[in-house]
Amino acid sequence: MNQFDTVIISDTHLGARNCAVTKLRTFLTTVKTRSLILNGDIFDDLNFKRLDGAHFHCLRAIRKLSTKSKVIWLSGNHDGAAHVLSHIMGVEVRKSMRLQVGDKTYFCMHGDVFDEIIRDHPTLTLVADFFYNWVQWFDTTRNMALFLKRKCKT
Repeated sequence: MNQFDTVIISDTHLGARNCAVTKLRTFLTTVKTRSLILNGDIFDDLNFKRLDGAHFHCLRAIRKLSTKSKVIWLSGNHDGAAHVLSHIMGVEVRKSMRLQVGDKTYFCMHGDVFDEIIRDHPTLTLVADFFYNWVQWFDTTRNMALFLKRKCKT
């Protein structure tokens, strides 16, 4: 079993077709940690119909881990309902946190706060998210979705 003081996981995007949910669940069920920090974008979006059995097993693994470890969810731009879901998952939600490691202090937050498009153009972001989700549904090879994801900031 892997044993750590603190584990930080970011951008799991549960519900997305390209989510590595099986690897994540395996890791969560084999890790022993005092603290787990879920650093944003735990869900891909709020369409929970996209969650299949593997995604729900992963959520159960987080819930089970929260009974033994402190779990903190730092909300990201995809985590609109974090404050509601946190009660079901048994985790605390924050926007940011300080992490003390030895004599050093680290500041943790999700990087969406630095994304000018998300911050300054919320309508454009909603339209782009809708289009990207449509492309993911339409393009079963995921090639177009991956191409768009790589090019979206340029």
